[in-house]
Amino acid sequence: MSDLLPIFAPYSGWFVLSFLFILGLTTSTYGFLRDRHKPYPRCPKCRYNLTGIENYNDTSCPECGTPINQQSNLFLTKRSYKLIALGLIIAFAFPIFVIQRRVRQYGWVYYTYVGPLYYILPDVTIKSTTTAGITFTQTIDRKKYYTGFSGTTFLTISLNNKTNTQKQGYRWFFDFYDGDGFDDKTKILGKDITGNGHPNFAYYEWSGGAHCCYTTTIIEKRDNQIVTLFEQELGNSNIRLEDLDNDTFPELVIHDDTFAYWNTSFAGSPFPKTIFKFDGNQYTIYPQLMKSPPLTQDQITAFLDKLKAEESKPEYQSIKFELFQSQFTDLFYTGNAPQAFTLLDLAYPSNTISISGQISSKDQFISEFKAQIQKSPYYTAIRKLNGDIFED
Repeated sequence: MSDLLPIFAPYSGWFVLSFLFILGLTTSTYGFLRDRHKPYPRCPKCRYNLTGIENYNDTSCPECGTPINQQSNLFLTKRSYKLIALGLIIAFAFPIFVIQRRVRQYGWVYYTYVGPLYYILPDVTIKSTTTAGITFTQTIDRKKYYTGFSGTTFLTISLNNKTNTQKQGYRWFFDFYDGDGFDDKTKILGKDITGNGHPNFAYYEWSGGAHCCYTTTIIEKRDNQIVTLFEQELGNSNIRLEDLDNDTFPELVIHDDTFAYWNTSFAGSPFPKTIFKFDGNQYTIYPQLMKSPPLTQDQITAFLDKLKAEESKPEYQSIKFELFQSQFTDLFYTGNAPQAFTLLDLAYPSNTISISGQISSKDQFISEFKAQIQKSPYYTAIRKLNGDIFED
């Protein structure tokens, strides 16, 4: 319908239908009550004005001779059933034709997002789940849902059937993982993962990017309130639950994506591990659990052999740099920065080309590496692990 009057698009269809509906009803009303506003006595056949006749009973119309048997006949409304029928056709036939065409094209659901119903029920619930008195509901604008499922969605968190939190984002997922291929052991909705006796819940927002970006939130239900224990934009990383200190309650394992695409492809980027532990109030980074023993001599030898093997694959020479960069970065995140510099002297692939071009000198690499690692949200913890190794 909007194609009929493009200047009014996208409302031209409704404009035409409304105009025809009003015109049709007006025409039918006129045919039904067209001379009712004239209150004087009239001949029921020719409508001749009979005002002034004293006795209306048992008389005839002086104009057409129609007999008048009772006075009430003089005040009857003269209706035009042709006009009534024409008005009803104008008001309903054309709209019905348009509606049936749209239904045949798009189904009845078409009128749930283009008609008045849209303003009554503007949102569609994508999914909803309730656990331990907390309900997570994701909704989207009805028009967007039925015309490509694009745009912003809305998350509503309700506590005991009362709205507590509302957020908007691209897509929302309840729990750490929501989909096929994930073990149920990673799901925490309603479980106590902190050890304080209160149920915990997690949800995250996906920004819509390629393998990015995820803002994850962990909350806790305490009596009649919701407390946030963790909320952070994790970039390309998700959260893994793992009990690292054997206290029966899991820590959060998060991979830092500060080095994503830094001098290499995404697949070859370093993603060093960080660990968060519940401190009684919230989850905070815990360097003590990130600390690991340095590489043994056998491990260093095996790593050098692996780098050397890549030299025989010129078509994959950037992999040599990716392997070195990942191992070098991991040593910083495990508190072994001195060994990282030792590895730099032993194995820096200065004659290698990375995905971004020729590899820089060792000194330039260190300068760029320090500048990059300082962008990490966990930089303070990394310094705590490695002492003053970053001091110039």
